Amino acid sequence: MHQKKKKYLTGAVILVITASVIWHKFSSENITKIETIPAEQNQPQQSRITPKNLTVQNEKTVQPEIEPDSQTDESKNPLSVALQNGRPTIMKIGSNSCVPCRMMKPILAELQAEYGDIANILDLEARDHRDLCRQYKIRLIPTSIFFDQNGKQYSRQEGFLEKAKIIELLKAGGMN
Repeated sequence: MHQKKKKYLTGAVILVITASVIWHKFSSENITKIETIPAEQNQPQQSRITPKNLTVQNEKTVQPEIEPDSQTDESKNPLSVALQNGRPTIMKIGSNSCVPCRMMKPILAELQAEYGDIANILDLEARDHRDLCRQYKIRLIPTSIFFDQNGKQYSRQEGFLEKAKIIELLKAGGMN
């Protein structure tokens, strides 16, 4: 019985340390300043923490700053560029920390080498393309979305896909 308590206690200590490290990382990176908000009549002064990417205007309006190299430009969206060339396209959205996503990387690299001149093979990192994740309502990774030659979505697959299945789906979209 004593070993069980010790095991749970060790796990709890590790959890607390991990949470502390994460809290410190996010709190020190994302908070730039604490500013005092002028008091209105009969109200005490208040303080506000302002994240790095937000600016305060007129004491009440908070608007995000748009960085010049952000993904608001159409040309930086790899899917928009790919859909303009008239080839069938697969867009796989995943993460380097996801095992099935990592398993698909060499398959997509092979497909790019074999079919890169007749199909678009996109392997995108979810955290780098959050706008596409929102637009296509990505719920889990990996998610593979297939587009035909006209840029119309015709298939969506969640989870690992084998090479033969990807080729079959690309052929269904017009790949010869």
